[in-house]
Amino acid sequence: MNQQRSHVSYSGRHSLQAAHPDRLLLQVTAEGNMKIPLEHGITTIGRRRSNDVCIESRFISRAHARIISTAAGAIIEDLNSCNGIAVNALQVRRHKLRSGDMIVIGRTQLRYIDLNDATGSDGHA
Repeated sequence: MNQQRSHVSYSGRHSLQAAHPDRLLLQVTAEGNMKIPLEHGITTIGRRRSNDVCIESRFISRAHARIISTAAGAIIEDLNSCNGIAVNALQVRRHKLRSGDMIVIGRTQLRYIDLNDATGSDGHA
């Protein structure tokens, strides 16, 4: 089976050194881990390089999804993408994230971590 690898890059809009965010996305691959901080505000995900998180894959729309992070928590929203998004293997249009949730966008898997979420399935990074 020929699987296309997706390349994930982070725009660096939020400085990893300047902040120690309590929320992040974690991509685990054979090449290593990538931690993407989620600070208050909107984090965009898609194939277009202007997104905060750029995933270079034919399975990803130019503007695929966004995560809205506030003091109350984080919500992921599908931006009318062609292939949709899944959280914990369920297709969703909008979903309140809990720590440990597995997000699948195209063929890319990201784990949502919230160090302040005691109700999540995995409160550890």
